[in-house]
Amino acid sequence: MSVLAYSELLKRIVGIDEKKLEKPFIILSKHNTTKNRLNILKELAQNEKITVGKLLRNLHQNIGGGSYLTIKKYFLELEKEGLLKKEKIKNKEIWSFSEEYKDLKEFILK
Repeated sequence: MSVLAYSELLKRIVGIDEKKLEKPFIILSKHNTTKNRLNILKELAQNEKITVGKLLRNLHQNIGGGSYLTIKKYFLELEKEGLLKKEKIKNKEIWSFSEEYKDLKEFILK
C-alpha cells in the first residue's frame, strides 16, 4: 500500500489527518512507549484530569514503588515535550493531555 493510500485510510477510519499525529508519534517513540505505557495513556485519555496512582489502580496495577515512579517519570518527560500537562491541586498532581495534542487523545480513544 502506498504512503498516500495509508494516509487516506487513516484519515477515513479515524477522522484525523496523519500529519497531525506525526509529531506526537515521534515523541512517544523517543520516550520508549511500551504497550503498558500506551494502555496507561489510553486510560488517561478516557479519564482526563487524573492522578498517576488512580490511573494505575484503574488498570489494576501495582501503585507502589517502581511502577508509580516509572510512570510519573514518563509523564514528566511527556510534559517537557508538551504532550501532557500537569495541574497541582493541593498535594496532588493531576494529569491530562495538552490541547496542542488533542488529536493524539482522539486517536488513542478510537
